[in-house]
Amino acid sequence: MFEKYIIYLELWDVNNGKKLINGELPISIFLLQNIKNTNKNKTTIKVKNDRYNYNDDFKEYLDKDLSLPLGYIDELLKLRRFVIKNNCSLEYKTTKSNDITLKKNQQKKLNELKYMSIDDIKKIKETDKYCIDTYDLRDKQYQLNITKSYHPDYNKRKLILSHKSELAGIFIDSGKLGICGTHNYYITGNNLTLITKILSFDIIKKAGIYTKYGQNFLDADFFTYVPDLRKLEYTNITEDEFNKLIGIGFIKNPKRGNKSASLPKRHKVNKLNKRNKTI
Repeated sequence: MFEKYIIYLELWDVNNGKKLINGELPISIFLLQNIKNTNKNKTTIKVKNDRYNYNDDFKEYLDKDLSLPLGYIDELLKLRRFVIKNNCSLEYKTTKSNDITLKKNQQKKLNELKYMSIDDIKKIKETDKYCIDTYDLRDKQYQLNITKSYHPDYNKRKLILSHKSELAGIFIDSGKLGICGTHNYYITGNNLTLITKILSFDIIKKAGIYTKYGQNFLDADFFTYVPDLRKLEYTNITEDEFNKLIGIGFIKNPKRGNKSASLPKRHKVNKLNKRNKTI
């Protein structure tokens, strides 16, 4: 669709979608001129996000080769272009066990899943065959099931994104747990501490929120916005260095929350962090 000239575009979040169609789905409303946008004319974009109390207007050229984030468009497109230019998107896995033994129920008193804190999880033995289902933001606890057989990656060190919608409940498993929940992602490889740190940065959290193209779940497209700096030989980076590397910076604006301001293009990140140092 972005091959055509979209004159005007409104992006509504799931809260606005629920008001209109009684379903938690994002909605887009657009005015399109049925000609190819060969002149790269910019589109007027209006973002209406009630869930995060965020509204904004943009003028942006819609590149047919890029997905369009649903907010903080200029900053997140810089992030996406950095990932493309450096071929460093974060690779993830979703393999899950299906031979679970405990019945899940939305009502806590009927839910057979085991509720555990992160300290409880550290005491688990690999022979227990526990698997992560989700992370409960209200109770700040993880919900775990038990499987009949071992998960294919149970004995691998992995970074688990436990919550289905937010970048919350993230932790590094030393090689004891499986995955059994829907919309769960995990990352393997070395230096998972660096990836954990990157996932805590403000612009990455915004990418997690504003790349939800279906229901209110973390979307797989989110990972195309996350640079895996391990591929660029980084072993550590601060948030300020990260923002300078991408070409963005955040300043507080009480009317809009966090508003991004462009930094000068030529900023050098401390290259000492690219040497083989541990965190």
